[in-house]
Amino acid sequence: MKEGAISLYSTQFAKGSQASGTTSNIYTVPVGFVAVIRDICAGAQNAPANSVAFNITGVAEIWSVDTITQYRTAHFEGRVVLNAGEVINCDAIGGTWTYIVSGYLLAT
Repeated sequence: MKEGAISLYSTQFAKGSQASGTTSNIYTVPVGFVAVIRDICAGAQNAPANSVAFNITGVAEIWSVDTITQYRTAHFEGRVVLNAGEVINCDAIGGTWTYIVSGYLLAT
């Protein structure tokens, strides 16, 4: 590794299940850190699962999925930066969903 370079390792920010018609805060970026969301995997647990959205609370939508069939998954790959104190929430608008959110947690 070059001098001054840093090693980056992915971490899992959240995983779980979100029931239809519910919204939950699933991860808060700790003080002194910046989070970079690299991947979100969302899976439909019933048919049809109408919609799920992942948001930065009070700021913006990160990614959403429309209707997919039961036991199928959808994936987001990107680089969304969240500052210390910002919160990711999951909103299952229709259907029950499972999810995994991962990326980098960087000290500031």
